[in-house]
Amino acid sequence: MGKTKMFKNEDDFKNFVRQLNIDTEPDDNHRNKLRWKMLSEFNESKLKHSPHVRSWRNTWRTIMQSKCTKLAAAAVIIIAALIVINQFGGSIDLAKPVYGISDVPRSIRRAKTIHIKSWFEPHTKGEVRGAPDLDDWIDIQNGRSRTSIFFWGMGPSGKGGRALIDVFDGQYKMEINPNIKRVKYEKLSEFQHRMYARKEIGRFLQRISLTSKTLNEYVKIGQEKINGVNCDIWERLISRSVAGKVFETKNLLWISADSGKLRKHQGWKKNKKTEGKWLLTWETEIYLDVICPEDIFKTVPPKGYSEKNSKETAPTPLLTGTRIYRANIEQGSIPITLALHDGTVIMSWQLNILAPGTDQAEIISNLEPGADLPKKLRDIMCTLVPEDKRDDTSYTARHLAYTQKDGRIYEWVIYIPNKKTQTQIARRYMAKSQWLVDGPDESSLRSVEALVIEEQEFSFWVHSAMGELSNDGVAPKHVTYENVVKLTEDIRASMKE
Repeated sequence: MGKTKMFKNEDDFKNFVRQLNIDTEPDDNHRNKLRWKMLSEFNESKLKHSPHVRSWRNTWRTIMQSKCTKLAAAAVIIIAALIVINQFGGSIDLAKPVYGISDVPRSIRRAKTIHIKSWFEPHTKGEVRGAPDLDDWIDIQNGRSRTSIFFWGMGPSGKGGRALIDVFDGQYKMEINPNIKRVKYEKLSEFQHRMYARKEIGRFLQRISLTSKTLNEYVKIGQEKINGVNCDIWERLISRSVAGKVFETKNLLWISADSGKLRKHQGWKKNKKTEGKWLLTWETEIYLDVICPEDIFKTVPPKGYSEKNSKETAPTPLLTGTRIYRANIEQGSIPITLALHDGTVIMSWQLNILAPGTDQAEIISNLEPGADLPKKLRDIMCTLVPEDKRDDTSYTARHLAYTQKDGRIYEWVIYIPNKKTQTQIARRYMAKSQWLVDGPDESSLRSVEALVIEEQEFSFWVHSAMGELSNDGVAPKHVTYENVVKLTEDIRASMKE
């Protein structure tokens, strides 16, 4: 009985090996997962203290650090896989993607620069497209950006307007308003402008419907070349009924079959007004790791524009984030929300009013990290749920630290999920506050956007955020990555008891 031939020639085999995309360099994501696992199991196994085990591990680590050994191990895996396939008479589909759709946001996060060009309703512009309606640049590495914010009805005629443009040069933010031909300035801290540039990535992914909620809804439907690059085409179909009328939309993604990088996005719609035909409504081209023009981030007013203020008089905005309201009166804010790669959330709260005679500083100043919050604060701060209703993750809230700035007190709460979860570039949560101040119980629900950070970023993002909201500009000394990891594991272990 003859065996099935797996490859017609040597070139097919080389192409197969190339598509395996073997990387001998350490992967940050994998390393983070391993470190969390090691820390969580450190106190659970006595064998870890054995000198014989340590000796064997050191020897094994030395062997595996050799690049030659890594390549040999990879070759063994390939050969074993080929033998198994051959024995069972199988074949290898060389057209199968070497990436997963969930890898696409990660490739964007790892890019140093991003250039995004978007066209509104390109079907009305004829076969030759003009200049893009939105032309955005994000320099992630240096925290600079030039992004567009489009609002309908903002033009002088009230029938639509041109996009506002925000330019960050690393120190100043210049808002360009083409509808009234005026610019205004704000002076930003390093933390603020880097946070803005980082969040722009999450907002972009939201705009093209590539989020943790939608990733699993995409299906590969074909292939096409874009500028000589082989791309897989992925499709997401959505159908909804409103007042008896059916609206259908679809998103198309072109992803490089070799690198897994996103190249293009299209949005389509079909309804009664389109006579049942698909109509292209939005098109975006994405370029990763490109060289930014030298003057693209300059905060110089366009010719003919007036200035509302100057750089010398530019205010530094207070970090406020999501504002909290009760009875249409502002009661405080959630300045920033940070999520670690296992789903643990660190959120700051600032409250203006608790209850008559309540001294918030007195309530929290004596709390130890990991302590339960007093009831007066627990009702307001402790309910956090994922915005995606399909996500059944629940969170346990504990005190982490507090800071003070300009008479305001900021409580930093750590939320530990009941299960370790994978996070994308940005995740959204719903924070519910139950107000027990006077009269009938009231509650408010606010959507908050989390900035997802890796272990190596912890010091900058967490310490900088706390320093931003502290009179002395310094984070509490006990808030370190190692301490937060240990605290998280201790709290999670106590949840199981």
